[in-house]
Amino acid sequence: MKQDPLERYLSILESFDRTKLSDLCACVSEDVQFVDPFNNVQGRCAYKAIFLDMLKHLENHRFRVTALAWTDNELDDGDKVAFIKWELQAKLPQLSNIKWDVSGCSELRVSSAGLITAHFDYWDASQSLYEKLPFIGWLFRFLRQRLETRQK
Repeated sequence: MKQDPLERYLSILESFDRTKLSDLCACVSEDVQFVDPFNNVQGRCAYKAIFLDMLKHLENHRFRVTALAWTDNELDDGDKVAFIKWELQAKLPQLSNIKWDVSGCSELRVSSAGLITAHFDYWDASQSLYEKLPFIGWLFRFLRQRLETRQK
């Protein structure tokens, strides 16, 4: 039985390591677009570079999809759109092994050929990462506390 293309992609992401890089790249179109708070790239080679860089900078990473929803509408190009909610846990060895926990969601576009044509990640880099950094973390925490709505 053939596995659903999105399920295959998510399964690879959830167990991702260097040995699965070619499998992951086989799931995306040649002109795939990937966007997150740090990157906005197009093309399979640039996409591969993002994931190689992730493997280089994260230790003991664990990615888990916690929810999946398909939209009812197709895009003009025929792509279908799904949204996932996810959690990522890792250590950042270049930053004194800071433990990094981030929750986010992603918009994934899937072509009629079963390839991922776009992967847009949405997550809060300030609270999940910047606030934990030495030196500038206090500034981000201070700004967040100053800008948050206070209830009386």
